[in-house]
Amino acid sequence: MKILPPILKNCTEISDTKILYSACEKEERIENLVINSADLSGTALPRAEFSCVKFSGCRFGEANFKGADFCDVLFESCDFSNADFSNSSFRRTIWRDSKGVGADFSECSFRDTVFESDVLSYANFNRTKLRSFSFESCNLSCADLAECILKDAVFSKTKFIRANLTGTALKGMDLSDCDLSAITISSSLFELRGATICLLQGEAFLRALGINIKNL
Repeated sequence: MKILPPILKNCTEISDTKILYSACEKEERIENLVINSADLSGTALPRAEFSCVKFSGCRFGEANFKGADFCDVLFESCDFSNADFSNSSFRRTIWRDSKGVGADFSECSFRDTVFESDVLSYANFNRTKLRSFSFESCNLSCADLAECILKDAVFSKTKFIRANLTGTALKGMDLSDCDLSAITISSSLFELRGATICLLQGEAFLRALGINIKNL
């Protein structure tokens, strides 16, 4: 599976983030920018449109980006804990070495997106569409990924400890190097039908069904 990377070129570095608010008020696209170490905590930019933007070392704690559109955007070493991205659209985006504890990505649409080495514990991805998508070496402990729609998605070396995956079909996915400890799924385990898991993971799920395993 090939995930298309963001296209970032001819970007201008800015230090004054007021341009973001001005563009949003005028309903203009925020584009071709590099924003370093900005504190955007509590920022309210719902339905904003971002194109060809790199955020590096920025803080977005409890910011409101609900219904926003992100295309060709890179988030690197950022903190977006408890930020609201619900109902937003993401195309060709990368989230790298960032922190999003409790962030809300519910009912979003992701396409050609990579989350790499991110802490996303308690994040909400409920009813989100993930297409040409990858979680790589992320921490999704206690996250909510219920009723997600996956297509060409990859979960690699990621922690799903106590995460909620109820109603999310994982058919065709290789989860053998992920930590699935105490995940929440339906009693029939239908979410795992057609998925690949390792022997130790399989034993844990069989025990959860009340099946005793005899050591050979």
